[in-house]
Formats: sequence, C-alpha cells, structure tokens
Amino acid sequence: MVALALLSRILAASIGCYGLASLWSIALALAWPGPRADGVMLGLVSAFAIGTLAVLWVFAASTAWRAWAGLLLPAAMLAGIVFWPDLP
Repeated sequence: MVALALLSRILAASIGCYGLASLWSIALALAWPGPRADGVMLGLVSAFAIGTLAVLWVFAASTAWRAWAGLLLPAAMLAGIVFWPDLP
C-alpha cells in the first residue's frame, strides 16, 4: 500500500506538475494585459517556479489524495481561464 501511495505521488509530481505548469503558462499568456510576447515570456519563465512549487507540494502533502487535490483544483481554475470563450 505504501508503494502505491509513493507511485501516485511520483505520477502527480511528473504528470500533474507538468499539466499545472503548462496551464499556468497558457493562462498567463492569454490573460496578460500588455503585449502578447511579454505575457508569453512571463508565463514560460514563471511556469518553472510553479512546477517546482507543485513538486514540493506533492511530496509535502500528508496524503496522496491531498497531493492530487492540491494539483487538480488549481489546474481546474486555470483551465477555466484557458478555455473561457470570451477571453480576448
């Protein structure tokens, strides 16, 4: 059972953190009020920090369920920004 929890955290740290950082990058690029190139660069650079913090969160969470929830809830909010149809 401990091995499955560890495997779940490893998957969350690799797949979940990649998805969260990607959504962060896209959402920031779309929502940035200035020039598009500045938003893209800021999104890409800050995605490294978001990914690192997400990996730290996954292994610091008390349970694997909490680790996944801590990734999926912000990812769902960012997906709402990315896929919102009226965002310019």
